[in-house]
Amino acid sequence: METLVSCYTHSTGWQPALPSALDSEQTLVLVFGPAEWNDYQNAFFDIKQHFPKAIVAGCSGNGQILHHALHDQALVVSITRFEKTQLRLAQSSFDNRQESWRMGYRLASDLDEKDLSAIFVLSDGWSTNGTDLTNGLYAALGRTIPIAGGLSGGFPTHASTWVIKQGIPHEKAACAIGFYGKQIGFLSQARHGARPFGPQRTITYAHNNKLFEMDGTSALDIYEEYLAEQAKIFEHECVKFPLLMQEQDSTEPVIRTPLAVDRQTKTIIFAGDLSNNSTVQLMYGGVDNLLDGAEEAAIRLAARLPNPTPKTLLLLAVSCGARRVILAEDTEAELTNTIEAFPPNTSQVGFYSHGEISPRSETGVSALHNQTMTLTVLYEQ
Repeated sequence: METLVSCYTHSTGWQPALPSALDSEQTLVLVFGPAEWNDYQNAFFDIKQHFPKAIVAGCSGNGQILHHALHDQALVVSITRFEKTQLRLAQSSFDNRQESWRMGYRLASDLDEKDLSAIFVLSDGWSTNGTDLTNGLYAALGRTIPIAGGLSGGFPTHASTWVIKQGIPHEKAACAIGFYGKQIGFLSQARHGARPFGPQRTITYAHNNKLFEMDGTSALDIYEEYLAEQAKIFEHECVKFPLLMQEQDSTEPVIRTPLAVDRQTKTIIFAGDLSNNSTVQLMYGGVDNLLDGAEEAAIRLAARLPNPTPKTLLLLAVSCGARRVILAEDTEAELTNTIEAFPPNTSQVGFYSHGEISPRSETGVSALHNQTMTLTVLYEQ
């Protein structure tokens, strides 16, 4: 396996130059860029020209990740040629969130073979129900394999996000890369770092991503009671106060991030779906907590690498856009925390997302996460 990473900006062009020598049917080109992509059409044309045989995939982000650095006005690209691993790309378009399960089912059906080892999936961040997407993938497969990826991101002021389909960005699109064979190493780890407070409660009324009641009481009233003085900022800074959710049929909790408040209906709107009768607990995500979470994800993942360490490692970082809001000027610190836990032969690329997909630690079954740093490391045995 051989990997090279490059970055394109209008002022510098490609740095370093794109390596046509890495083009092959076993080459994966991942592209992450800003939601407004029209000014980068020449760069996308360059990618198609240099890699006509390769699988080209990618999506928009609320910032792009390259090694230690965060980029807003740039394309970040990784080019990886595998020696022993076969690749396949599935692509799909859809009209609305209600199609998310069927879309996941279609993608997995296109990839399903007995030697399928792992899937990396990307889908439109504004138009996808990530829980349904993941459930649809597993419904088609009928077995547990690692699935990682995320929902494309964009700045809150931008009305759309994109996923690459047939070489160029498309709204309301999704893609999935299948990795085949026994030689591929595909390990994933998600951690958040937020700290719980207050008692555990039960969701007594939720619908999709809208939370109405906990323990038979208005969820908004409960939040504001426990936040006390900070209740004044909750409506405008609600992403700082996620919810830890333990579903009845799961052994491992997930995080759900509040995005908005509807005071007329006393409803809190979250980034992911909520399950009635789930056990939940309020949380707080401060800068130090989130940096610790990113470091913990990296340390745990690096500890799972084989010995001796593979000579080339590609680290895919999918971090929640809400983390960037909270971390602000400290955002690059979490990127430093992740890559420094890995050997110097590691290349890190990725994006800030509207949701992360990663296996749960205890079961290996993947789920939609919010407000995590999700890391996936690729290598060949």
